[in-house]
Amino acid sequence: MGCVVGSLEWCCGSTADSCCCACCPSCCSLVTTRFIYTFFLILGVIVPAILLSSNVEENLKDKLPYYDKNCDEGGECEKVMGYLSVYRIFLGFAIFHAILMIFTLGVKSQKECRAGINNGFWGIKFIALIILCGWSFWVESDKFANTLMYFGLIGGLLFIVIQLLLLVDFAHTWNEIW
Repeated sequence: MGCVVGSLEWCCGSTADSCCCACCPSCCSLVTTRFIYTFFLILGVIVPAILLSSNVEENLKDKLPYYDKNCDEGGECEKVMGYLSVYRIFLGFAIFHAILMIFTLGVKSQKECRAGINNGFWGIKFIALIILCGWSFWVESDKFANTLMYFGLIGGLLFIVIQLLLLVDFAHTWNEIW
């Protein structure tokens, strides 16, 4: 049992980070952190796109506990199931990023202890993300779709506004440099 725990710790803990940093020092840079978070976000787009297919719906229909409640006879199961699965994956991602935001709130430099949470522990983060996305499929969905839709609309609006501000700031800074 100790061997399994040690292997899990090596794979998911700071040992893996330090081992990787020892043989490739540029691996622990902020650029690598950005690439890995970009990978997480691309994964967050690809998985919901796959879940929208009808083959996946047919395979998940027997395994999900809330499927019978949402799909009465004459209901639009295909639409509800496809969109709800996307909302559920995004719920897992939103909770994941909210937890990371809370953990790293107020970190001002890379030398602080909590800065390592942002730049490391990728195995644990990936497992936590999968657990949160999987957990979201067992949340009751009586009014889940409408509530999450409004949160998504507001969150999407804020995301687009923030990205627009960052883009304008980037263009202004680049203009000053040139």
